[in-house]
Amino acid sequence: MSPDEFARLDALEQRIAVAWDEAALALAEIKTAKLYRTTRDGKKQTWDEYCHRIHGYTPQWANKLIKRAKTLQRLKAESGTEVPLSPSAVGHLEGLEPHEQAEVVKAAVKDGQAPKAKDIADKKFEKMMSRAKPGGDMHNDKGRTTKPTGPALYKLTVVTPDKADLEKFGELLPSPITDLKAHSVSGWVSVGEINEALVKVGMTLGTTQPKKVRIVVEL
Repeated sequence: MSPDEFARLDALEQRIAVAWDEAALALAEIKTAKLYRTTRDGKKQTWDEYCHRIHGYTPQWANKLIKRAKTLQRLKAESGTEVPLSPSAVGHLEGLEPHEQAEVVKAAVKDGQAPKAKDIADKKFEKMMSRAKPGGDMHNDKGRTTKPTGPALYKLTVVTPDKADLEKFGELLPSPITDLKAHSVSGWVSVGEINEALVKVGMTLGTTQPKKVRIVVEL
């Protein structure tokens, strides 16, 4: 790479240490411009190798951070205000339309304080459940009407004695909520998604050391 590219790489890497969303946007530019493709000693490297070697990230986590940072950037631009949310909090907004995401964030703010991931997850669940109630669909704004959609959601929880496995199981669930004290990770799934989620959990169990893992499904 050219000296200018290495200089730009230095500047972007400095931003990564400031705030997670700025860090993720810097990573996005590094990835798009392929500034990771050569090490300073001239060796070629992949995006995966760069994420692991320089930042200690898995490429999957780096890509998640980039996606969530772009969501937060859009929310800030549309609201005209700073919305300080953690990566986990933004992750809970996935699966919602842009205007729904803004509604959930607004509903989760209390006394001007930045909402936590659990606050966002709770408000998202309330929104999603309202779809199944007559007249309660969250799409009925600005004169638009939409049929209430979707069956009731079920809470699928994986309880494992090994905290290191929580992230692994969390990647299989939509908008996962991790409880480190309870050694559990949970996600809300529809009836049609339960079997698929259980199959994924079962396949993941097959790659871990034998241990007692409890799976709970509740309405």
